Amino acid sequence: MIIIKNYCRIQLEINQRRCQAIIELLEKRDELVDISVRAKEFAKQTEDCFNHSDVRSDNLAFNPQTGELKLVDWNWASYVPQGSGATEFLVDMARHGHDVTPWLGELNAEMLASFVGFFLIRSLKPPLKPGDNLRQMQALSAAVAYDLLQSM
Repeated sequence: MIIIKNYCRIQLEINQRRCQAIIELLEKRDELVDISVRAKEFAKQTEDCFNHSDVRSDNLAFNPQTGELKLVDWNWASYVPQGSGATEFLVDMARHGHDVTPWLGELNAEMLASFVGFFLIRSLKPPLKPGDNLRQMQALSAAVAYDLLQSM
């Protein structure tokens, strides 16, 4: 939890609010159970859409000379439930401070619930190495997913 609190201090104001909400969520057992139930529903969804499965800003390549934008790093591609790619990408964009409210209807709510649990659990593990910020990024991803889930 110290990792989450320390990371919150250096974030944008909106992400500070999100981090505070995720810290408060840790004390709300009933809400955590509800999120867990929703996350389990994600596993039951039909996997009928071919998806990149790692859609985030780091995997976009832009050629300024041609204006061409490409999605790169396809090593995790698979069939997934509808809305998975949009959900991955919009969580990443929101984490970087972009307003994604016009696209809330594109989100897969059950996937957001699974993100809350997955990233929150991962963020509480020890850092991989000194100076690594992976756990902080995971904490913020959980916080953003929780915020978007509440916005739906």
